[in-house]
Amino acid sequence: MVAANAAIGVAKAAYYPDLTLSASGGFTSSALHNLLSLPNRTWSLGPELSGTLLDFGATKAQVEQAEASYDASVANYRQKVLAGFQEVEDYLVQLQTLESEIAAQQRAAQAAQESARVTYNQYEAGMIDYLDVATTQNTSLSQQQSVLSLQSTQWVASVQLIVALGGGWQAPEEFAAQ
Repeated sequence: MVAANAAIGVAKAAYYPDLTLSASGGFTSSALHNLLSLPNRTWSLGPELSGTLLDFGATKAQVEQAEASYDASVANYRQKVLAGFQEVEDYLVQLQTLESEIAAQQRAAQAAQESARVTYNQYEAGMIDYLDVATTQNTSLSQQQSVLSLQSTQWVASVQLIVALGGGWQAPEEFAAQ
């Protein structure tokens, strides 16, 4: 945006005339042996002012183009900022949702684990066969696996939130050398 704003100033500067100051000096002589003598020394000093009288709207078009480019860069910057805010908000909502989901899944896993314990005790007492024990243990393990999967998703979302906030991660030096 800064460069686009500077381009507007450069384009507007074309409206004003250019002022050039120049100076030159040297020696002139028709004979080589008189070349470096004081009377043969010459110098010139003078300003020069130049400007465009008719450009048929070219300068105005250049200024308008520079202003449009600036407006486009401002819109692009705003879009990137809004996208960054949206990304952060999305990860915050995801983390909040996962937190309640994990709590509910942990309660379900604890209930399944208690059910597996009760079913095993019933099997030990000879009240049911082992197929029921295997089924409840399978359900308990599945519920625990769901908790771990949700926690993994939560950790990934936490890292993505840190990255969206501008944070980063670098490997320790002992792993970077490998």
